Amino acid sequence: MTYFVLGSVIALAVVFLVSAISKIRSRTSWAAFLESTAALLPAGAAPVRPAAWTVVTLEFAAAALLPWTPAFGLGLGAALLAAFAVATAKAVRRGHRAPCRCFGASSRPLDAGHVVRNGLLATLAAAGTAGALAGPADTGGDLIATLHPAGIAVAAVAATMLATLVIFGDDITDLFAPERL
Repeated sequence: MTYFVLGSVIALAVVFLVSAISKIRSRTSWAAFLESTAALLPAGAAPVRPAAWTVVTLEFAAAALLPWTPAFGLGLGAALLAAFAVATAKAVRRGHRAPCRCFGASSRPLDAGHVVRNGLLATLAAAGTAGALAGPADTGGDLIATLHPAGIAVAAVAATMLATLVIFGDDITDLFAPERL
């Protein structure tokens, strides 16, 4: 289970870090994220700019906490991803076709696939949280020191592959989807 927790930590840290950076890397990226956030928020919700900053801050916080306090970081990640899944599902149900700016410049409109992706990531984070709570109390470098290097390598490669598939999921879907007119 420890290698599963390690893989979950690596995958989710990469996903949250890339997601947060992609939103603030330029004025254009930030403006596009604000526009997407405005379309996702229900009428009467919090102002757009504070809501967007909250999302980015929580993504950075989760990415920073994951390596040092896996149970807390994974728990925060699970809650954040579940909230993303619910918000996305509500927006899709309301008929909003705003592009997903989860990882930057994608122009793919929100759809059920984004809900499923966030739900699966929330499930991964929740399972990782359970594993971290059930496992050894060591965290960070102390935990890594107790693991076999080959197991660490396998967990890191698998986690990186998963994170890459998640980050480029919209691009991969567009590559194999029938052409839209």
